[in-house]
Amino acid sequence: MEIYKQDFDVMEKEDASPLTQADLAAHRVIVSGLKTLPTPIADIPLISEEGEIPDYTKRADWEAWWLIDPLDGTKEFVKRNGEFTVNIALIVRESHGTPGIPVAGWVYAPVPKILYQGIHGEGAYRMKAGNPGPPVSLPYEKPAELPRIVASRSHRNPETETVIKAVG
Repeated sequence: MEIYKQDFDVMEKEDASPLTQADLAAHRVIVSGLKTLPTPIADIPLISEEGEIPDYTKRADWEAWWLIDPLDGTKEFVKRNGEFTVNIALIVRESHGTPGIPVAGWVYAPVPKILYQGIHGEGAYRMKAGNPGPPVSLPYEKPAELPRIVASRSHRNPETETVIKAVG
């Protein structure tokens, strides 16, 4: 959050999306933090939006991996509107050739200091920094009969609008 409070440069990635020193610093902190966890957790490979992504031929044999977006919402970070998060998930593959499923995930919103945690089989929780009480259990909601569409106001484009209109 130190970078958020001061002037910073905005770079551009190959896909023309923004990149800041905060993206890179968050990546380094998360990766080094995961490496300090006990073995075998520390040995789980990772994919991070701001790191080198191994070729699929190498990843295809992974039984588990960390999936990280160290700063999701860089455009919001740049606008300083507080609508960005840090996302970390542990993905596990049930068997070779099957897609992985998230078994644990954390979404942290730094500005309001709220952490959302979900662990497969244990539920989902919301924790607010400075709250000495237990985490608040999030209720399970039956999926809606009609689909819901969630779209970022910073990423709206004609394709998104077409899908929204088609779904109704």
